[in-house]
Amino acid sequence: TPIAVINSNLEVLKYGFDEWKINDSKNELKNITKIIDWLLNFSESFNNLDKKELNVENFIKWLIWFNNNNINIVNTEFNFSIVTDDLLFERVVKNLIENAVKYSINKKVDIYIKKDRLVFINSVYKTLEKEELDMIFNKFYSKTCNENTWNGLWLPMIKEITKVLWFDLIVESTDNEFIVEIVY
Repeated sequence: TPIAVINSNLEVLKYGFDEWKINDSKNELKNITKIIDWLLNFSESFNNLDKKELNVENFIKWLIWFNNNNINIVNTEFNFSIVTDDLLFERVVKNLIENAVKYSINKKVDIYIKKDRLVFINSVYKTLEKEELDMIFNKFYSKTCNENTWNGLWLPMIKEITKVLWFDLIVESTDNEFIVEIVY
């Protein structure tokens, strides 16, 4: 977690100045600030669910405009809408897209829009075992994947948000693919 990284860096700095450790700590402090801001916004949203009809395809296209070179939409359902809180749903989908791109071998993700679910698939170096999949929703679970380290906070929060929205979140890993499904 960011706090552990900063603590470790401070321990090393006792023995002398290390500019890399200082910069690393500054970046981790930015991550902590991002997490705290996100949590504060989440808690406000949680108390004020504002459900409305949302066209899933249009929503995904709007959400990925910033990164559409890395995202492939495979639409099996056109003009399909769900009723949900758009702010919370945006947080879930945006986080899943960012993580799928970040942890993918090729920095790409396929998104399948289906009538009963939204599916995110990215390529990974290694298929995750069932034990690992069971642990990724544990708070502070940490794992290095494709040279990036999961900090163990985002997936547990995303799982809780999907519960608030009355959706299910399913993860699978087969044939060097990591698959996340939001079942609505």
